[in-house]
Amino acid sequence: MSSISKSVKWLIGCAAFAAPVLIAALGRRLDHSAYRHAAIYKSLVPVFAVGSLAVAVLVPAMLLLTSVLPVWRRVGYLIGVWSLLCIELYWLFFTVVVAP
Repeated sequence: MSSISKSVKWLIGCAAFAAPVLIAALGRRLDHSAYRHAAIYKSLVPVFAVGSLAVAVLVPAMLLLTSVLPVWRRVGYLIGVWSLLCIELYWLFFTVVVAP
């Protein structure tokens, strides 16, 4: 069984890491449209928000923890990625919620 190449893993990880920003940008665009008052839109907002956050946390973690690096380096990279994700979410909160 062949494994996924490093460049494909990198692209998957970057796409998963950027998922909350993409979902927030799409949500902000839809918030200023006629879909804002639709019941289906209001019910799917939390699902997509939590889903994109889960993808952003879990996919890079799985890719890092299944690599062949030493354990201490994998954990260090994981802490770094989660720290960057916290900064991204902090920026996203102020961009979408506080300053619309």
